[in-house]
Amino acid sequence: MAALIAVLVFFLSVAEGCSQEVIHSGFSLTRDDLKEMISGIPPDAQKKVLAEPEEFLELMGKALDGPQDLLLLVDKKNGLPSGSVPADLVTLDGYPLSLNKKGLSLRLILIPDLLEMAEAARAQGAPLPLQSSYRSYARQTTLYRYALKTQSREEVEKELAPPGHSQHQLGTAIDFGSITLSFANTSAGQWLFANAWMFGFTLSFPKGMEKETGYSYEPWHYRYVGKPAAALIQGFFGGSQQGFLEFYAETNGAFRQARLQ
Repeated sequence: MAALIAVLVFFLSVAEGCSQEVIHSGFSLTRDDLKEMISGIPPDAQKKVLAEPEEFLELMGKALDGPQDLLLLVDKKNGLPSGSVPADLVTLDGYPLSLNKKGLSLRLILIPDLLEMAEAARAQGAPLPLQSSYRSYARQTTLYRYALKTQSREEVEKELAPPGHSQHQLGTAIDFGSITLSFANTSAGQWLFANAWMFGFTLSFPKGMEKETGYSYEPWHYRYVGKPAAALIQGFFGGSQQGFLEFYAETNGAFRQARLQ
């Protein structure tokens, strides 16, 4: 019995020691520190993070070093000022993209990854038709007011963001294809769902996450968040852009404080 107790004490001490070791060279975080920092995310996400803490922190470091305006939380509760217009908007006319209409524009910062993604999809027989992109506060106001004339407020709020709360105002959101549920079953829709994250784009309003996002399922609406954040969303947050952006908004300051120079 004494020998068994000694063995248990040894393994417990080893486990205790491991929990106090710094788990990534770029952060002054132990496993216990990380467990505390992720305690507010869903249990499945916590398990994934703790199973690969070094990979998680590596991607977090890259997200922290990237353009922070790509990770702004814009949803029903968090909005943008009426005068907020991206400084690097460019028209998409002239780029080798499949545009359903002229005059579409997006932020310049995402154009290289968008072109790479469009070429990869085209090469695999799934050309990506772009239907909608940047939308100003004024344009969103017009659309919202018109929708309220033809639908109940409850219906509108499930499908259309009020002015200042649309991701399209960021200049990093794209609506692809027909903007109907049938898009999910097209070659482009299926290709995007499987591959878009590798190019920095993630689905904003996934199926089954209506309560979390506040919006109905939209298989056509993708937002560019950059490759590190997209990998975090795909690999650790179960494809929940909303869940990751909420987590990032709450914790990025703490992760910054834990960075090692």
